Amino acid sequence: MAPTDPMTQPVPGPRTLERFEMLKLRFLGLFVLAVIVWYLPGPILYFGARQQMSQTDLWMPDGWNEARVVRAFEEAQRVVQADATLATNANGFHPERRDHLTVLAPTKREAIAGRDAIVTAMRAVFEKEHAGLLNSSREGPYADPVPNATTDALTKACRWLALALVLGGAAGLIVQWRRSHLPVLALVGILATLLTGIAVVFNVLWVFLFAVGLPAGFLALIIYLTLRVRKAARWTEGRARITQAKVQVDHSHFDKTRAINQAALAYEFTVGGKTIHGKRISLGLAPAERVDQTLKRYRPGAEVPVYYDPENPRDCVLERDPPVSFGCLWGGTITVLLLYASAWIWMTNGWSPGPFLAQSFPTLHHPVVVVGAGAFGLFCVAAGIWNRLHPRTIAAWVRTPGSIVISKTETYSDTSASTTHSGRKMYNAVIEFSYRVDDQEYRGTKGATDLVNVTVGNAQAESEEEAARYPVGMAVDVYYDPENPTQASLEPREAIALTGNRTLIVGSILILVALYAATH
Repeated sequence: MAPTDPMTQPVPGPRTLERFEMLKLRFLGLFVLAVIVWYLPGPILYFGARQQMSQTDLWMPDGWNEARVVRAFEEAQRVVQADATLATNANGFHPERRDHLTVLAPTKREAIAGRDAIVTAMRAVFEKEHAGLLNSSREGPYADPVPNATTDALTKACRWLALALVLGGAAGLIVQWRRSHLPVLALVGILATLLTGIAVVFNVLWVFLFAVGLPAGFLALIIYLTLRVRKAARWTEGRARITQAKVQVDHSHFDKTRAINQAALAYEFTVGGKTIHGKRISLGLAPAERVDQTLKRYRPGAEVPVYYDPENPRDCVLERDPPVSFGCLWGGTITVLLLYASAWIWMTNGWSPGPFLAQSFPTLHHPVVVVGAGAFGLFCVAAGIWNRLHPRTIAAWVRTPGSIVISKTETYSDTSASTTHSGRKMYNAVIEFSYRVDDQEYRGTKGATDLVNVTVGNAQAESEEEAARYPVGMAVDVYYDPENPTQASLEPREAIALTGNRTLIVGSILILVALYAATH
């Protein structure tokens, strides 16, 4: 048999795609069947229960009196023959305090009649004592079956069967996917559809998205990068020739239009007598941050190392080492996930730092202020001392000639405005300029690097006037950061000495605030 060409990847044919579509339909069919089985205990419980229960919440709109409600319930039990219980709820979710009434009976009709009779008898006691109104949240013919040992066993069996159907369908999907030679995104798309369907069916879409989706997606990304780096460590090393190295300008339209400078490389190398072309620099998902240093490292015509997958040489990079060690990567990942989990538990349980700090530090008058200001103040003092011991200076930005290449007014919707003005039309002047550093042309946007950038809403006239002051082709002075030429402005930046004095002052003020709050 002839050896397989490493540059040749199997392409799925029409029959393979048709088979995969049938597999998707079978998988979705199993999922629908699993949902039906999951909800099957409802009808089983309705027909198999030996008791029915009718429930309602009781509350007093004119002010809560727990003793009066309990006394009225005890009086009602003497008059009405019903299996009723009253559960008090001193700290309920509702603004009014509520008690929970439950009545059990062999049939639905008897349970509803018993509930109504108890509520009527309690209202009669309230009327007799001139105690005001007693409201009930459930007046209609509503009753629910009471679970028992048999129905609980059937419910568990149905849930396990539904889970087995989903897992079996997922396993069959993965097996058929491996045989179909389709890309991994095809599998990910079907599984993502499955997870979204589960979240929608069980009405936990937003809970699933934030509690599971975000951390799971972040963890999956880290696992993917880890596996990618470990696989690249076994790749073949070769020699490549740089054929192109330049600054590529993209534009971000997330909020307002901004120019983004990125390093664009092209290189070629030979494997088995065939020329392979590549563009990727590293294994990361983001572009190189230091564009100028990247372009200096990879000048056109230079011979540089290249790393490629021997089974698919088109999968190649110039740098395969990760920017940080696996220890830092996974240590940071675990820290982020633990902080996210803690924040989620905090939000869902309603935990507040105020009572916790007040209980931990009973002698402090304002524990939240003391701990917050004190901790941040100590951090500022430590940072200020470090800067005093390691002073440095941020160099002034270098001036270079440039010209205006884009001058226009754009409109966008302000999504950060208040509710009454949300989505209103806003105007912004887009002034883009070009400049050259080390024979490379860069682009910048006026105002993109300003420390404070305030835009006046609905200022159409002001935006058009600003654009008119910078016509296309106008020569301007551009100031760029010598350590990172992608950062540039039309306004000069002076040198800044970082001595730590201001940080020490801020930290000292915060510590004084904490001391004052602790004693006043």
